[in-house]
Amino acid sequence: MLDDYKRSYEECANLIKDWKSISSIDLCDNYIKNLEIDPDKSQAYLSAVICRYWYIIQRTYYAQRIKLASEEDVYDWFIEGLYNALNHHVWTDPNNKLYGDEKGPEKAISVCIYSAKLNYFQSLEYDKRKTNKYALSLEELEEDSSDDYYLPYYDQSPFMKMYMYEKVRKMFFDYDYFSAFLLDAIVNVEVFSKEENKDYATLSLRKLLKYLRNIDDRYIKIFSNIYDLDEKDVIQAVEFIKNLPSERMIRNITNLLFLLRRDKELINYIRS
Repeated sequence: MLDDYKRSYEECANLIKDWKSISSIDLCDNYIKNLEIDPDKSQAYLSAVICRYWYIIQRTYYAQRIKLASEEDVYDWFIEGLYNALNHHVWTDPNNKLYGDEKGPEKAISVCIYSAKLNYFQSLEYDKRKTNKYALSLEELEEDSSDDYYLPYYDQSPFMKMYMYEKVRKMFFDYDYFSAFLLDAIVNVEVFSKEENKDYATLSLRKLLKYLRNIDDRYIKIFSNIYDLDEKDVIQAVEFIKNLPSERMIRNITNLLFLLRRDKELINYIRS
């Protein structure tokens, strides 16, 4: 089926003379420029962009640690991510760090495809929180703080997904397994409780400890795929976490929340 799709895109792209020699940024910019003035031409440029990055489908499919997604699933991530990147075209925004970067479209597309990949794996198993218009309090447990910040957990932006990917992997490779799973749970799992008459939710220690004590095989496979980690290493990390005494878990939770509240990259994004 995917071969048929690819042939169709190539036929459409061939309406553009020598499209294979045109730079990626010019293909993307011409797609955007022609959207309203010449839809057929715009579609041809879109097809050319799709063909240019088609290799990502197989690369992503075979990069899975455990084959949970089919090639058709990966194709769906690819198309969703590519459309999102082109619709936002951040490389044309003077205020964006990709502005003027010849590889801006490629970088934006990669981030958006990864974002679509995370959506897929999170939907498989995670006990995802409902999208509510209130924020998560990052204040420390059992401590009133006047300078606490809030993490909008309904935020599914590419920034948050790449932030999570990089942070969790760094924690994991630094052998800080507990923090890696904790950060993932804060963003992806129902471990918060809505405060009565408040517009934010606070971390439920009971829910979080229960979740971390009951990480199962299915979760391990998905976690491995999301963060591109070896399943055997993740299994060992989970065993380590489950054997931690509750007092150590609580101390680690408080420490991580303290660090998150002082993470300039995260706080600047939330405040923007």
